[in-house]
Amino acid sequence: MYLNRMAIYIDNFAEEFPTMCKYQRMKMSHMMSDTSLEELHQFAESLGLKRSWFQRSGGAHYDVAMGKRKLALEKGAVDLPIRIGGKPNKEWTRVVSIARKLLKE
Repeated sequence: MYLNRMAIYIDNFAEEFPTMCKYQRMKMSHMMSDTSLEELHQFAESLGLKRSWFQRSGGAHYDVAMGKRKLALEKGAVDLPIRIGGKPNKEWTRVVSIARKLLKE
């Protein structure tokens, strides 16, 4: 396991919004943390992601290609659907809110 308490989450953006991904270079998900930017950066590095790929728009996150999403889940990231039963997932909303706040620390 990567850390004692896993606080890395990865959503299902490509699945939820396939038409948005249709015109992008890759189908992707967003990887976020609800604990710290340092933990997010360390986990991203363990997946082979470059720090320069870190994004601030919409909250602290990395865009993650589908192959890396699978690897992230294998390494212990939490699968965090954007919607459950067609309704917004409150846990996803909570994590995104924290990811935005992490940028202000």
